[in-house]
Amino acid sequence: APAIGAGLASGTPADAAPMAGAPGGSSATPSTATGVAVPADWQLAEIRYLLRMANHRLQLERDVRGAMLLLRAADNSLQRLDDPRFTPVRAHIAEELLALEALPGADAEGLFLALEAIKSDLGDLKARTPSFEPATRESQPAADGTLANLWAAVSELIRFRRLDTPAEALLLPEEALYLELNLRLMLERAQLAALRREQPIYDSSIAEARAWVARYLDPTDASVQRVSEGLAAVAPMELAAPLPDLSASLVTLDAALGAAP
Repeated sequence: APAIGAGLASGTPADAAPMAGAPGGSSATPSTATGVAVPADWQLAEIRYLLRMANHRLQLERDVRGAMLLLRAADNSLQRLDDPRFTPVRAHIAEELLALEALPGADAEGLFLALEAIKSDLGDLKARTPSFEPATRESQPAADGTLANLWAAVSELIRFRRLDTPAEALLLPEEALYLELNLRLMLERAQLAALRREQPIYDSSIAEARAWVARYLDPTDASVQRVSEGLAAVAPMELAAPLPDLSASLVTLDAALGAAP
């Protein structure tokens, strides 16, 4: 029959179908020879970025908390990959996290809150006011005449006194308006320095605030005394500490990627 002849001429059965897995059929999932799925390039690039940023945060910004968050994020990503090649990387990450947790130094968040409590008293501070001492009347021998009486009257009004120490600084009314604002800015600068563990900026901010309190505020006022005592308590805090090296995890990751088939 013509249909049979056509089939024989073509050399292919009429009802033949393409085999699965052959070109033109369904595609197979790529895998390694051991059956372990190969991580996507973007996943490995993301992990490497996290490790690099952790080291950057610690060394350049002294941000211990930020570095720990980045290391944990990288470790979680490696855990999801479940690739034995990266086990040494996770071991180094664990060591680096322990080193960060063991860092000595002041509690930055606690110090921030202590400075915040000091700021709450700034609105009630009392500035220094000039003090006057009543003039003591010295006994003088009686003098006759109009000139002597005039000099005695003037002496009651004007009194000259020699000062061995500098006079206390007083604020002008318009300057007193900015006293609280300036002190608040000094303490906020100290708070930011505490979070970043920037010791020189912290020390200078607290020292400047203490100098202003001692110079311009009334030491007998209760609020001024609380602020002065609070500043004295936070002044000796040590923020900086030798920072650990976080490069081992990144170097190990690069070595594992370089040895990958």
